[in-house]
Amino acid sequence: MSLVELIVAMSVSALLLGLIALIFGQGLSAQMQQTSRNAATAQLNAVSAYLNESMRNATTARVSESNTRLDMRVINDAGTAYECRAWKISGSALWYQAGAATPTFDGSWTNLAENLVAPANGEGAVGFTKDGQAVSYFLNIKPGDIEVTIRDGGYPGTKSTLGGPAC
Repeated sequence: MSLVELIVAMSVSALLLGLIALIFGQGLSAQMQQTSRNAATAQLNAVSAYLNESMRNATTARVSESNTRLDMRVINDAGTAYECRAWKISGSALWYQAGAATPTFDGSWTNLAENLVAPANGEGAVGFTKDGQAVSYFLNIKPGDIEVTIRDGGYPGTKSTLGGPAC
């Protein structure tokens, strides 16, 4: 084998290895993006499921003037008493708290979602709205360079004669 043949073989091998590394790198990047998208989707689906379940069992709902807080009076799982549930968007996070009375927003709230941002396409503001009895929410998460959006709502429709404080 001559020196020229050896140099040509090494050049072709280096080119093929570079191409394989490029393809592998792109696949790894796509997998990381998909993992991030799946995590954000799962997070928003869990929040949405809990909001919708609370709405179905709520007797009343109130949205703040800034559309960043939603308070609901919900019949508890046992059906024996009311529970006040509140969701608050503060900064880029969605927070949650439940209790016997209307919760005051402080450090004891549970963080449900992070990286909330207004959508890049400009189609609405992240938050809660109320039109008559209908309550809607629009949440958009952007972890990294992907966006996941969920928009849903419903009607607090439970009728109950249980006593207790208003939320």
